Amino acid sequence: MLVSFGYTSCPDVCPAELQAMANAMDQLGAKAEQVTPVFITIDPERDTVAQIADYVKNFHARFVGLTGTPDEIRQAARAYRVYYLSTGPFGLPVIVSGAVFIPEGATPAGGWPMVSWAHGTVGVADVCAPSSAGRSVRDVTYLTAWLKAGYAIVATDYRGLGTIGRHPYIDGLSAARDVIDMARAARRVDNALSKTWFAVGQSQGAHAVLFASAIATKYAPELDFRGSIATAPITQWRMTVTETDALNPALPANPFAIALMAGMEAVHPFTCKAAD
Repeated sequence: MLVSFGYTSCPDVCPAELQAMANAMDQLGAKAEQVTPVFITIDPERDTVAQIADYVKNFHARFVGLTGTPDEIRQAARAYRVYYLSTGPFGLPVIVSGAVFIPEGATPAGGWPMVSWAHGTVGVADVCAPSSAGRSVRDVTYLTAWLKAGYAIVATDYRGLGTIGRHPYIDGLSAARDVIDMARAARRVDNALSKTWFAVGQSQGAHAVLFASAIATKYAPELDFRGSIATAPITQWRMTVTETDALNPALPANPFAIALMAGMEAVHPFTCKAAD
């Protein structure tokens, strides 16, 4: 499901977002039949069912427009899965999935500050995407603590996990853009989110947020980036592969080496062949 929040009288941002969603649907081709694009109004007092139905059909035939009471709208926006666009190789757009979680209670002045969460290694297949596969008890406990402290959680799956294309495991620039663009996308979904944000990551995610820190202020100057928390980043992978003799076919398979080679092949498809 692709979900966007807005209102029919929105002059620029909403139409641009819906057109981007329509373009994403076209890019999916036959797989688009498995996706339902949804537009939920945040102005239910003025946007009638008929108005929304007429509005969304201007963008794509499969769009569904929804309205309800103000309380129902707020409840719908408490936790949801999203698809958004990030920047891929050669500056081309790529589709990424993720999730947004809003704290309970009244929105503070200026909006909820955001934690852009970068998860640790879960694999390189589509079924590994945390927004659909679920999260570990440790991650749920950790992220719940941030929610209770008054921070919205915006959590990327990373490109290639649950979306088109292969996952570029441990490619710092790709992951950094996914983390940053997740924060951008979340603010389009829910206007209760502040522009203030910081990145938090573990393991693979720690590697991602370190790279995000290096480009955040230039890549997304419209946001208020405050820094990163990186725990156990993957920084010595060359030594890990060498010291464990991970590429020796006579030894048991090393999961990290397999993921690493898959990631390298995804980033360098013409020069790196894992099968070799």
